[in-house]
Amino acid sequence: MKATMPGTAIVLCLVLLAGCVTAPSVEVPDGFAAYRDTRLPSTVSPDGVAFRLRRAANEPVQTLEFWAAALERHLVETGYLLAAREEFVAPAGPGVSFEWLAPMGEEDWHYLVAIVVNGEDILIAEAAGPVARYREHRASILAAVATISAADG
Repeated sequence: MKATMPGTAIVLCLVLLAGCVTAPSVEVPDGFAAYRDTRLPSTVSPDGVAFRLRRAANEPVQTLEFWAAALERHLVETGYLLAAREEFVAPAGPGVSFEWLAPMGEEDWHYLVAIVVNGEDILIAEAAGPVARYREHRASILAAVATISAADG
């Protein structure tokens, strides 16, 4: 059974994914293993925390500040609880990460979405897992987010 990450559909709609292209590069978080889906490079920890990175079109062309505000407003309005917001600088440029709490079935999940606007692209990192498991991997996930590069790896 393939688990879905909470908020994925919201992010897809929010950034107007007219068409995904090859994913940008990022270091695999410590303790995670990489695998290749037919469309997206992804990683997963042995205890089921997922992490992925992808590229979407910056359409309509807007700034990081615009997309960060739109993302935050939309997720708050749809019931996500903001746990943390951090700015960071990656090789692809400045970015913003958000960590959310959301119910997933009978347990609460932590959901991270980080964005970097790089010209015509929005680079999107996502991670999700049950709260306790996510917290065990949080430092390595945030370290990986800081390595986002626009160049294909």
